[in-house]
Amino acid sequence: MSPKISIIVPIYRAEKTLRRCVDSLLQQDLEDFEVVLVDDGSPDRCGEICDDYAQKDRRVKVIHQENGGVAAARQAGIDAAQGEYTIHADPDDWVDPGMLSALYRKAEEENTDMVICDYWLNTYQGQKRVTQRPSSLDHFMVIRDLFGPLMGSTCNKLVRRACYERYGVRFPEDISYCEDLYVSVALLRNPLRVAYLPEAFYHYERPLNTHSLSRNYTDKSYRQDLRLNALFHDLLKDTPVGSFVDEKRQYDTLANAFFNGYGYFSASVFRHTFSSSLPLVWRSCHPLPERILLSLSCLGAYPVARGFVELAMKVKHMIARSSKSSN
Repeated sequence: MSPKISIIVPIYRAEKTLRRCVDSLLQQDLEDFEVVLVDDGSPDRCGEICDDYAQKDRRVKVIHQENGGVAAARQAGIDAAQGEYTIHADPDDWVDPGMLSALYRKAEEENTDMVICDYWLNTYQGQKRVTQRPSSLDHFMVIRDLFGPLMGSTCNKLVRRACYERYGVRFPEDISYCEDLYVSVALLRNPLRVAYLPEAFYHYERPLNTHSLSRNYTDKSYRQDLRLNALFHDLLKDTPVGSFVDEKRQYDTLANAFFNGYGYFSASVFRHTFSSSLPLVWRSCHPLPERILLSLSCLGAYPVARGFVELAMKVKHMIARSSKSSN
């Protein structure tokens, strides 16, 4: 007999936090569930840890595969899942014991295809509950919210597994981030029955990053954003939210380049690439300081504008370190 819920965990280089994650999943007060651990070719001890859990607990299923990225790992988990519903968990996060039972009860009571709940954000500043109430339960309105106040993650969404097959939804394996947002949107493009549960169970951990905001932004990063834009455009072009998402993705591409492209974009290249986005910046509803900095960058002052952000982050990190040391 199939379990009620399959929990899918894509795993890569997570041996320090994996046990905490899996232990929290196995401590659920719902009895009928399975945990699908997908070892995505992790070079550390994650594979051994997964096998150890599978040997000790019949609810644990392990998949070992060559490294293909998080999207491929999530898809492998969906393909192997047997549950009536599915949900995902990342190996550096953890969940509260009542998560599965509460989500499943809500899904059964309202006969829904997707249940969205709140989550906990855990940072160096402590724990904060993040509300995820959609502005409407209409599936197209939920899509709009996913490009605004709602998190696109599949970790706070219980989904009827049959919806993946019924609507031909798969994780796009040629992108390395926002794959969960894409799948959430691809599912909601169809007439899913959506419910909201105003409770938080999932702990999303964001450790303090003491380095610059700049990550390893490269030409590949920019091309990934353009690829995502094309995927979302093709997915939603004939829907009521298509033009809204096109514009939102264009803004997000600009913001990603601004915050993460320091050291990659020169002032002239940034202006050449994004100057056409200037009207879009001022049509947006983002905070005024951010729009000012983006506008300056589009006009050719990217290093100066980005320098202000670096300074602000250094001050923030100094305060954070001071707060941690005093505790």
